[in-house]
Amino acid sequence: MRESRGISETAGAVVVILVTVVVMLLLTYHLGVLGESAPRLRGALSLRLASRGGEMWSFGTQGEIHSSPCTDGERIYFGSNDGRLYAVSAYGQSLWSFKTGGAVVSAPLLLGDAVFFGSTDGRLYALGREDGEMRWSFQTGSPLVSSPSAWRDLVLLSTLEGTVHALSAENGAPVWERSLESPILSSPVVWENAVYVGTWGGELCALRADNGDLLWSLPAPAPLTSGFSVEEGRIYLPLGPYLYCLRAENGGWIWYQYLGSAPSPPLVEGGRVYVGDEAGALHCFSAENGEELWWRTLGGSLVSRPSLQGGKLYVGSRDNGIYCLGVENGKPEWRFSTGGPVTSTPLVVGERLYVGSSDNRLHCLNLGEDLLVLRWRGEEMREALVLENGRVEWRNLRLRADRKRIQTSWASLNGDPNPGLVSLRDGDLLELLPSLPLTEGSFLMAAYAPADQLLGAWEVKGVTSGGG
Repeated sequence: MRESRGISETAGAVVVILVTVVVMLLLTYHLGVLGESAPRLRGALSLRLASRGGEMWSFGTQGEIHSSPCTDGERIYFGSNDGRLYAVSAYGQSLWSFKTGGAVVSAPLLLGDAVFFGSTDGRLYALGREDGEMRWSFQTGSPLVSSPSAWRDLVLLSTLEGTVHALSAENGAPVWERSLESPILSSPVVWENAVYVGTWGGELCALRADNGDLLWSLPAPAPLTSGFSVEEGRIYLPLGPYLYCLRAENGGWIWYQYLGSAPSPPLVEGGRVYVGDEAGALHCFSAENGEELWWRTLGGSLVSRPSLQGGKLYVGSRDNGIYCLGVENGKPEWRFSTGGPVTSTPLVVGERLYVGSSDNRLHCLNLGEDLLVLRWRGEEMREALVLENGRVEWRNLRLRADRKRIQTSWASLNGDPNPGLVSLRDGDLLELLPSLPLTEGSFLMAAYAPADQLLGAWEVKGVTSGGG
């Protein structure tokens, strides 16, 4: 009986010891050594799967964005109806912004080391591109709704009161001005040594770029309200429901096409003219003789100039969509839906497309292969990942799909394709290539060790059609 009791007491002690060890291990894991809290982060990890035509990131403002973005290769510049000009990095981090007294609705102009733009407060501003500091401003006395243009070291701008100004890009000093006595809604267009402008009163004028003298003018049967293009000695002019092709030297007629509704500003490239209309159709004409090569009906009105790169056309629509079409026949390949009408011209840089929307956001879309995009917002995540032989080895970041660890390789970190050991800082954007395709319905989770802190959980949606 004594021996049996001893065995029982020994077994009970072993159980107590084992339970104590397990409890201590759990406490150590969750609370850290000696009861101190295990490292925990403050912040949030966002994650998305960006297929071709899918969103990589978006940047929010306090107003609608009608201003077409431009870039110097390092920064993306655009205006907003909240009265600011913004400069953001190619991976969506705010660099600086500049506040004006009115909406900034037109595209900025890059010239030298400065960025020039107009505001509805009537001023043209010149800012340093790197720091956003104002160098000078020029008050026109009239809201500026069209983009400035450049000729040599002059900045040219047109106003709603009907005046064309030429200013020194260095200091904003007036060089010449020309009153056309009718509102001008479109930007001045420069070709060789001439400046072309169209008026609400229905007059197309060619001015000398050096002094503003009138070279010739041509009366039109309707107001000139849309932007036009001048390429290789020809003017491609939207007018009423027509698109005209004129000689730049004298305004002589070459050909015209009837579209049925008001055309958008045309894009002329590779011997073709691409132009949308308010009925939602995109047309392709021969630049030589005006022959219609194809046309394609999309969604809502097309009021901005299309963009072309790599054999693809990109155009925004008032139906909230960004469309990608094949250049040969206009066949739609994908559509991305924003939260509002798109009236700005898309900017394509490599495998990225940047476009503003009336949803108050600048959107960056992926034009390359599928990417897993992560952005960290919060405290520094030290030594989170390491690059080894082109693959990502997670240090204290756990990423799983459907409870299985995701194997990935690098695309880039903030644009750097070879970052090595990584400590994630606030705003960092990672682009990763999943080794296995992620399908719609996959459940993604990210956690931070050693406390196994859940940073986010997401369900993959809409990975094949660019976001809807």
